[in-house]
Amino acid sequence: MPSVLKLDTIKSLAGNEAISINESGIASFTNIPLLYVVRSAAAGNQTVTTNTITKAQLDTVNIDTHSWWDAANYRYIPQIPGYYRFEYQVGLTGTTPSILQSSLLKNDTTINIGFRFLGSFSTTAGSLGSTASFVAYMNGTTDYVEVWGLVNATSPAFLGSAAVTYLQSQLIQRTA
Repeated sequence: MPSVLKLDTIKSLAGNEAISINESGIASFTNIPLLYVVRSAAAGNQTVTTNTITKAQLDTVNIDTHSWWDAANYRYIPQIPGYYRFEYQVGLTGTTPSILQSSLLKNDTTINIGFRFLGSFSTTAGSLGSTASFVAYMNGTTDYVEVWGLVNATSPAFLGSAAVTYLQSQLIQRTA
């Protein structure tokens, strides 16, 4: 005979809430690390040197459930070991760009390159977003990620406006 277990919260042995179940029976996992940081419109465009890979200065934290964003160094340092999904975009602009690229770096090493455009725009002030996503293992202590970009153009910049230059992340599988 099947059993029925009625509850609205599941807690760890330490008493921390791990799963909550709403009236519709939909479970939501609590305490999952989430991050969403952007280069804000208030900060404006970030001027960069043409054809030089440059770190995106993401200045506004919209979501950081565990306060792991290092605002001084523009990097995310997750403190729970596991696999994280990262999505990032660099809004790039300049006159007649010929290279547009975004990159995700882990511990100063490129682990993913987003959209890369090689060619020439037939525009005087074009802009594109170079977007990508990637899953990476983070050790929970020293590993960190940063968003970098590259644009080869006259008057190059990373765009500073809502959701154009950003990094978002969520833990998808804990390993410890």
